[in-house]
Amino acid sequence: MKGWKRRLFALSAVDVDTLSDELSREGISCSRADVEVKDACPEADVSTQTALLTRVSDELRATREALQTLEAYIMKAAGIASEKKRATYFRDAVLPAMERLRTPVDKFEMLVDKEMWPMPSYGDMIFEV
Repeated sequence: MKGWKRRLFALSAVDVDTLSDELSREGISCSRADVEVKDACPEADVSTQTALLTRVSDELRATREALQTLEAYIMKAAGIASEKKRATYFRDAVLPAMERLRTPVDKFEMLVDKEMWPMPSYGDMIFEV
């Protein structure tokens, strides 16, 4: 099974952490990018790079927060003994939390290079499954 297919079935905090680690390993940070551009060209305007990296950071934060909320709801659902009550809880709490997670992930996916993206894109799921 391809790596992205495994990740599709195992979405967890590990994926957010993996992406965060990948960005760090690549040295992607506002300060480093600004310094490298400024070193190469002191009069360069780095506002575009800073804005893009800030958007990436914001979406990563929103993704992590939404994922933590979803995981908490799933843990709570596991403690509900009644199948009917658990199903109702999934409908009322877990599914909306999944949608809230999808929002920043969709935005984030458009900002991050495909090679660094730890999850399958919609194109991958449609054409490669």
